[in-house]
Amino acid sequence: MKQIVPISGGKDSQATLLWCIEKYGVENLTAVFCDTKWEHQITYSHLKYLVKNTGIEYLVLTSKKYDGFVDLCKKKKRFPSSTVGFCTE
Repeated sequence: MKQIVPISGGKDSQATLLWCIEKYGVENLTAVFCDTKWEHQITYSHLKYLVKNTGIEYLVLTSKKYDGFVDLCKKKKRFPSSTVGFCTE
C-alpha cells in the first residue's frame, strides 16, 4: 500500500519525507505538493532537486477553480486572515 507524504519544500516536510523513505522505502511512497503558485522560485527548484535525488513518485495538485493564490484573492476581493481562512479552498 502506498503512503502519501505531503511536502511543501520546507525543512520540516523534507525531514519527514526522508524519514518516510528510510522507514517505508521510496517505492512505497508518493510525495504530494499543493501548488498555490505563490512559492518562491527557490522553493520550486528545491522540490525538483529533492524529487530527482530521492527518486520519489511526485504529484503536484493545483486548483481547478483558481489560477493560484493571487487569483483566489482577487476573486474573493481580499486576503485570507485568521477570521476568514479561505486560502486552502
